Amino acid sequence: WTLFSPSDAPELHDKVGRAFEEAYLRYEDKVMRGELKLYKRLPAVQLWRKMLSMLFETGHPWITFKDPCNLRSPQQHTGVVHSSNLCTEITLNTGDTEIAVCNLGSVNLVAHLMTRGDGTTALDFDKLGRTIRTAMRMLDNVIDINYYAVDKAKNSNQRHRPVGMGIMGFQDCLHKLRISYASQEAVEFADRSMEMVAYCAYWASTELAEERGRYPTFRGSLWDRGILPQDTLDL
Repeated sequence: WTLFSPSDAPELHDKVGRAFEEAYLRYEDKVMRGELKLYKRLPAVQLWRKMLSMLFETGHPWITFKDPCNLRSPQQHTGVVHSSNLCTEITLNTGDTEIAVCNLGSVNLVAHLMTRGDGTTALDFDKLGRTIRTAMRMLDNVIDINYYAVDKAKNSNQRHRPVGMGIMGFQDCLHKLRISYASQEAVEFADRSMEMVAYCAYWASTELAEERGRYPTFRGSLWDRGILPQDTLDL
């Protein structure tokens, strides 16, 4: 991989996919012709190992990838996604007129386990739905009552109304369910539980939209076009 100075390759910041690749190769060609002096070339595996070592040692940086983020972002119609929040729950738009901010909450998954009549333990879908309905309303309220240090942040938050709702207590759930963390059962539980969380969040958001109206940049978004996040996997 060839690393460039942003001042020499400014257009790369706003390009994704094939357009990025074509521009990147043009810059590499400039290096080969001696037109660009400030660059560094290194094996991709070496850089990847450095990133993973940093992640292992410090917990940072959380890594997400620009191309799939822009392909799958519901807000791709409002500009290029340059970043996410810290833990990558939500991709965010930034630009000359807005600074991306987001509002985060976390649902304690282990608090939603129940014991069924046969003595087995499972997630209580109805309780989870009630909690997430409350959580989504709280997060949406924060957008309106929050303090914004700069207008660009307020503008961004009120236009897109981005919220990131994560979970905690996943490992505790596995412990109570007597499921090994590194097992196929754990993967299947993650799949089922996250589908529940996503469904409840979409439904709560729909209810809020019926009550409060659609957010300003809804029109043209993937939501507006009937494309849900799971539908974008094929892209």
